[in-house]
Amino acid sequence: NSLGQGYVGGNASFLLSRAGLRAIAEKMTIGNKACHRDSAKEDVGLGHCAEQAGEEILDTLDENGLERFHPLSAVGMWLLDPAKPTWIHAHNYHPLKFVGVSLHYYRFIPFIEVEMLQSLVHFLPVCRAR
Repeated sequence: NSLGQGYVGGNASFLLSRAGLRAIAEKMTIGNKACHRDSAKEDVGLGHCAEQAGEEILDTLDENGLERFHPLSAVGMWLLDPAKPTWIHAHNYHPLKFVGVSLHYYRFIPFIEVEMLQSLVHFLPVCRAR
């Protein structure tokens, strides 16, 4: 991508400070070409806009370097086969945390899927293939 600092995948959530959000919103309202409000890829668009606003993109890892925001549903992560790397192995840069902040594709989390996810993060760490 053309972003110097990269971008945070928007699948699970974004976490922004008020000051960071304000700086990004100001760039959007002045018509900055890097900050398109109608971008189909909101995560990349936010990355461009944050860079233009001088806001640093940081990982939200815990004290052990584990990921708190998960890009798939619990079932989606459960079905990953570590022997067959997929796009997630290229995009998920850090191992998963046992207790995350957010999962993607959820309005309601069925209990069985939460149990599946807890088993998954203990036995099948997902990390970037290098």
